[in-house]
Amino acid sequence: MTSRENMREASETTGQEIRHGTAQGPARDHTDREKRVAIVVQRCHESVVGGAESLAWQYAQFLKDEYSVDVITSCAADANSWRNIFPAGPSEREGVRILRFESRPGHSSYWHRLNEILAHHHRVFAFRRRRAVGARSENAMPGVFDPARMIPWTRALQREWIQAQGPYSPALLDYIHEHRDAYRVFIFVTYLFAPTAFGLGLVDRSRRILVPALHDEAPAYLPIYKELARNAGRIFWNTRAEAELGRRIWGAGLNGAVVSMGVEAAAPATELRKKSPRILYLLYCGRIDPGKGCDRLFRYFRLFQNQHPGPLKLLLTGNLQMKLPSPRPNIKHLGFVSDAEKLRLMADARAVVIPSPHESLSLITLEAMGQGTPVFAYGRNPVLREHVEASEGGLLFSDYESFRVNLGRILGTPGLREKLGAGGRRYVSENFETSVVRKRLLAEIASAPFAAPVDPARAASGAEIFGEAID
Repeated sequence: MTSRENMREASETTGQEIRHGTAQGPARDHTDREKRVAIVVQRCHESVVGGAESLAWQYAQFLKDEYSVDVITSCAADANSWRNIFPAGPSEREGVRILRFESRPGHSSYWHRLNEILAHHHRVFAFRRRRAVGARSENAMPGVFDPARMIPWTRALQREWIQAQGPYSPALLDYIHEHRDAYRVFIFVTYLFAPTAFGLGLVDRSRRILVPALHDEAPAYLPIYKELARNAGRIFWNTRAEAELGRRIWGAGLNGAVVSMGVEAAAPATELRKKSPRILYLLYCGRIDPGKGCDRLFRYFRLFQNQHPGPLKLLLTGNLQMKLPSPRPNIKHLGFVSDAEKLRLMADARAVVIPSPHESLSLITLEAMGQGTPVFAYGRNPVLREHVEASEGGLLFSDYESFRVNLGRILGTPGLREKLGAGGRRYVSENFETSVVRKRLLAEIASAPFAAPVDPARAASGAEIFGEAID
């Protein structure tokens, strides 16, 4: 399917005219395609905070000494509105060319309504699956079952959901199509968004790399994403747990390898505060949001404080996207901090707590381990459990009782912090140190073009969602 046919199909799903932008600039003339790599990602700017965006930029830095690297992205900074903030066109940053394309605003009220329906469908499916295997869950199915919301997710509706989510850029897709033969490989970072969902199929299968950053979330079960994964030439996973999740949702036989993201296990930044006394604290870093498990963290921490009064504090860094509990004398929001300050906070923390139920890598976990600080992580998250069990660099909690017991161990067991910290640093050094990941990445790129999947036709046979057939 050509780019304009691709756009036409998207237009048919919405009933709206698609206006095409002009592809920006030819590929650099002084290099042939075997020495050129394209990285497609939804956002790219030093002000953007996001795991997938950080991974994409790290890959660009790892590759730029061996290849001429172009990052193909939107003009957006905010993942809620996808408004065009940065100017369209080429720019240069740290030896990497960035090609930005304007996109339509996303996350409209219509999309939010569609997303509510999708989420309801997923909750019903997950509840039925747990009940079928006799598993117990911390949460029952929320809300009242509504048959009217169990709509058929046709291919047209799936495309409409992706397009309305944003960032949707016909000009970006035109560029990929018109320059599909100009690069050794295209690396598409994040399965979820339109640049990957609509762009990957415009490139020859043997030169497509998908870095899904997969979570166990409702959109992952849409057949269009199963087709995307099964038609990738190669998949770069962040962890073994993510790869296993991919096989469970998208099927066996995916052509992939764990490449992951690099973390420097530098000497711990122990000079935290020169004028203030040291305090006893747990540290949380990242978006402060119920979706990251912060409501559970606050609930457990306050209950622990009530049962075990003392000086322990919970320090929070990052963007506040929920109301903090009140009163909260032992919970303090520090706002945004520099990377250097974040590492100093990690190095001096009793533990870095990670309550998120969904991660594909959890860079914060690896950064904390790199600083020799134990992690205290939510054990129902397979990725976090993999890191903790493989490293012996932290402890897990899955409910309040395990939170209470293991936090008590972290605070009260002599020598345990040092033992866990040493295990974490060793794990990061052996598996995620930047030179190790760079070597893996370069070896993968050198092996392109990739052989076709064993059974690409199976990608088209996944005409079901949440275990139910669709048209």
